[in-house]
Amino acid sequence: MSKISLLSGAYQSRNTIASVETCINLIPEINPDEIKSPEPVTHFPRPGLTNFGNAITVGPGRGVFISSRGQLFSVIGQTVYFINSVGVYFTIGQLLLTPPLAPPTTPVSFTDNGQTIVIVDGTVNGYTINMVTFAFAIIVDPTGLFVGATRADYADTFTAFNAPGTNEWYITLSGQIAFNILNQANKTSSPDPIQTIGFNLRQMWLLGLLRSEVWYLSGAADFPYEEFPQTFIPYGCAAPYSLAQADDKLFWISRNPQGQCIAVRTDGYAVVAISTRALEYEWSNYATVADCVSYSYQQAGHTYVVFHFPTANTSWAYDLSTKQWHRRTSIDANGNQNRELVAFSVFAYGDNIGQDWATGQLYIIDQNNYTDNGVTIYFERSFPHVIDEMEELTAVHFIADFETGEMPNTGEGDPIPPQLGLAISRDGGVTYGNTRWKQKVSAGHDRSMMRWRGLGMSRDFVFKLMWSYAGKSALQGAFIDIVEHGA
Repeated sequence: MSKISLLSGAYQSRNTIASVETCINLIPEINPDEIKSPEPVTHFPRPGLTNFGNAITVGPGRGVFISSRGQLFSVIGQTVYFINSVGVYFTIGQLLLTPPLAPPTTPVSFTDNGQTIVIVDGTVNGYTINMVTFAFAIIVDPTGLFVGATRADYADTFTAFNAPGTNEWYITLSGQIAFNILNQANKTSSPDPIQTIGFNLRQMWLLGLLRSEVWYLSGAADFPYEEFPQTFIPYGCAAPYSLAQADDKLFWISRNPQGQCIAVRTDGYAVVAISTRALEYEWSNYATVADCVSYSYQQAGHTYVVFHFPTANTSWAYDLSTKQWHRRTSIDANGNQNRELVAFSVFAYGDNIGQDWATGQLYIIDQNNYTDNGVTIYFERSFPHVIDEMEELTAVHFIADFETGEMPNTGEGDPIPPQLGLAISRDGGVTYGNTRWKQKVSAGHDRSMMRWRGLGMSRDFVFKLMWSYAGKSALQGAFIDIVEHGA
């Protein structure tokens, strides 16, 4: 009997003969060598979602923010809310409805300087919230410097903005939300417009459409920032809302004069690719990647950056601890798989809090909940090819190394008992036969033998497991008994 190990995340090559490994809503975790686990990698379910309070209105979720004073804010449609530690919503103010964003779905950007929160939404407007009184106001700038922004960020007493559609960026006066017409500068290495901005390690990254620059706080009299000398970033940004920060790095979907659709991260003053060739091929076939939105969060030792592609209706998560990717989905009322519900996230009141992109509802990203707020989560993992020099093979039986018996208050007699399904491809992953379901997963069936017999003949087997019950589970590879028949 041979072991089939699962050593990577998702990798579906452009051709089936290379790799057809799906990894949906499962997180590969590397086991330390010293524990002598039966397998080097175990796959665990992604966390589920638990309601955090109840949103006053239903509308597009546009962003969440945790202030430097630990205050939680969100924007649903045009309305700005403060949410307290027990999930009670308080209306703070209304964003202006600026055509053609009707109804608005564009993400907003928050930042604060310790006294005042700033919100920008990609239009010419900006807003402030007093962090003591919660007074909400529209930014009025008599100097004319403030022209709105795609993104706002703060470092070293300055709040910074990009001027949409231009290669200009500008900052406030130190410690204030007030402006001086001289506090502006241009991205100089190339004339392409700035897509978005972000401080990282107290240095400003200006992400252009095609190329980018890094600026540092020099304290110069005319403008306190200067471009970092002898650096050149040959990657721009294909999606302004794909920028996310995790650990000490920035992540985004890149573009340059040669092409686009490579996910990258900063590495000092350089940029390195993190996406796989398989993902880059898939993304290049999306109708657009310009609408990509990303968020990051850390939980149980894993730090994730999740990229949402709304038009393509898909979500992909990158795990910094393993450098592996997995797909995230949610199930709608018709049973269809869609992109993940959460599109924005912060750590607030002791929990990872996510916002639903469709309804604005806030959730706890809950690793002890195996549903999306009561809706089951679909899990899928396909295995590497089982092939031996294209010889004819018979699969006598397949055994999944799968955790069972950990779903409380369930039994085999339930109307829909928990089950694990196996689908088999005998043409190298091009097509799959009917799913064969096995029970004995329910409470008390600890370490059940998940074995399927009589699996037929093929020159190139691919096996795929799937399940969608609301209980604890884990997958750790499989065993297969193969008989060779020659050519």
